[in-house]
Amino acid sequence: MNISQRNPLTAPEARKLWNSYLAALRKHRRGADKKEWRCFEQDIQLHVLEHLAQHNDLSEEQRLRDALEALGSAEEIAAAFIRQAPMGSSSLPAAIAVGVVASSIALLRSLLLILAVTFFAMGAAHLFNKDVGLWLHGGWDWSLSFEKQEGAQQALRGFFSPAAIVLAAMLAGCSFILPRRDGARRL
Repeated sequence: MNISQRNPLTAPEARKLWNSYLAALRKHRRGADKKEWRCFEQDIQLHVLEHLAQHNDLSEEQRLRDALEALGSAEEIAAAFIRQAPMGSSSLPAAIAVGVVASSIALLRSLLLILAVTFFAMGAAHLFNKDVGLWLHGGWDWSLSFEKQEGAQQALRGFFSPAAIVLAAMLAGCSFILPRRDGARRL
């Protein structure tokens, strides 16, 4: 139901006032469920229509001003609706998705930092003990170890320290580039 269908506003000033009130109201609907918001707007329109019908002794513009004044400002009424509106069923999957994404990002960030610390520690340890490093056991079989591996060949030999420290810095950098929970970036 639309105000123009039930009781069309004929005065141009009244139409302009109503359109500006609706525009201001819609500007503040951030995050509200669309179906619930439509019902909310219809309730406001019904209230205004009732007020317009009761006070025929005033001009249309004045009756509309009185009705809108009785309702309150668009910002106040929208804020009250959003505070009181229950989470709509259509916004529940979105909330779950946001939670899953935030948790996944936090888990990925933690794993990247753990790997960064591990590679940094191994790179620093390789400076003092040349048996620390990446060991190839043949084929695709490999291991990171703090001691010599029998029957395995050491990869990167003297380059393990700089490679591990650079990899640690890259992993740490990647973890800081990931968005935070509030959507901002750290760098």
